[in-house]
Amino acid sequence: MQSVDDFFHDLPKEEKAIALRLREIILQAAPDFKEEFSYGVPYYFRHRRVTCIWPASSAGGPSKGVFIGFCRGNEMSNEQGIIEMGNRKRFGLIRYYDVKEINEDVLMELLQEAIMVDEEVWRRKTNKRPRLK
Repeated sequence: MQSVDDFFHDLPKEEKAIALRLREIILQAAPDFKEEFSYGVPYYFRHRRVTCIWPASSAGGPSKGVFIGFCRGNEMSNEQGIIEMGNRKRFGLIRYYDVKEINEDVLMELLQEAIMVDEEVWRRKTNKRPRLK
């Protein structure tokens, strides 16, 4: 089985820069994220799946570029108006075609909200207090 590092290394040049930048921001958002393959792409888990990086070269990915997915995008505020829901009930995404399009501050804000949603879902299911970073 391919490692996550090999996955990123093997990406086409135009996707690699975007995917690696997204990975860096995701891991800054929550250093305790567990990075694992699911559906053939890297997903980032805390209590459950929180987010993923899905390049065009992966099966089921966009036709071009890379998207970052939010597993509970339907529960996020999307105040910035950049999370696409399409016909999906839960999974929201943001598409990037160039690394220059990534606004780290906005993405970090969205990732923090996704982490809070994950904490809230976990708390509701277990009746436990949120864990601190």
